[in-house]
Amino acid sequence: MHYRNYYLRMNNRKLDRRDLNTMKTFTLKEVSKKINVKPATLRKWEEELKEILEIPRTKQGARIYSQVELDLLLEIKQMYENKQTTTMILQSFQTKEEP
Repeated sequence: MHYRNYYLRMNNRKLDRRDLNTMKTFTLKEVSKKINVKPATLRKWEEELKEILEIPRTKQGARIYSQVELDLLLEIKQMYENKQTTTMILQSFQTKEEP
């Protein structure tokens, strides 16, 4: 299951086409400031956690983040702050995705 579907299911939300068109988006720099993590760290997380963290990009290749990705990044940040390893984080999300 894709992380976005998992997040929406866990928060009892359904996403439809209108949501995608009206959803507020953020740049890498904005997300970095909002969650107090360096842009390089966000890029590293994207690479290390590619199984759960798939950041959409514009036609020009710039990353675009919605509130869904922002909330997921905050959760990942908390897990790292709690001294969880990348492997532990991946396993945690895989466990959450199981029915």
